[in-house]
Amino acid sequence: FIVLLMVMYNQQLAERQKAVELAESLESANAKLAAYNAKIESLTLQNERQRMARELHDTLAQGVAGLVLQLEAVKAHLTSNRTERAVAIVEQSITRARSTLAESRAAIDNLRAVPANVTDVVREKVETFKQSTGVACELELSVTENQLAAEIIDHAMNILSESLTNISRHAQASNVKVEFFIQKKTLQLEIRDNGKGFDVKQETKGHYGLVGMHERARLTGGMLSIESDANGTCVQFIVGGEA
Repeated sequence: FIVLLMVMYNQQLAERQKAVELAESLESANAKLAAYNAKIESLTLQNERQRMARELHDTLAQGVAGLVLQLEAVKAHLTSNRTERAVAIVEQSITRARSTLAESRAAIDNLRAVPANVTDVVREKVETFKQSTGVACELELSVTENQLAAEIIDHAMNILSESLTNISRHAQASNVKVEFFIQKKTLQLEIRDNGKGFDVKQETKGHYGLVGMHERARLTGGMLSIESDANGTCVQFIVGGEA
């Protein structure tokens, strides 16, 4: 009988020890889970801040940069007594200012809508660039059976806008060519200029617009390449196909 009691006692001790060890394991697992959740929350907030910064840059910075260029064009036309042309650009500037304001509000509210007709948007961006800068810009455009997500189109439009803004502000180019093609789930965008070029590695480190372009390409699962030398710059963005 005594032997049986000792066996039962030892079994209880073993079970109690297992219970303690299990409780400690659960406590450790809960602590790790809490730490992981905190890390995930931190990363989520960081990514959200980066996303919002990118959206605001794409709307505000590009919009204001375009307005500055248009106002400079107005000043030049007024100085040369070309009043009618100046008035026309002022009207374009008003339209652009209203559009920038609307897009900025939408970005802040996280409700930015992607335009349904992508071809019209591309043509408008190229035409605005030509009117604002006076730089010749050739456009090759083809959209067939667009099956891409609206988010991908939105990223492509912002890469196009950022590229044209950089050309107008820095490239000193006289000719620009934009190629934009969509075939089902494949998108190809290329912006090429004959400007003075720049050091891609050096500029990418401190240029938020270029960093944002690479981030947009990453989010789409696409490929962004920027090549530049003394003869000009070529930006290429591809989703699907060769990407």
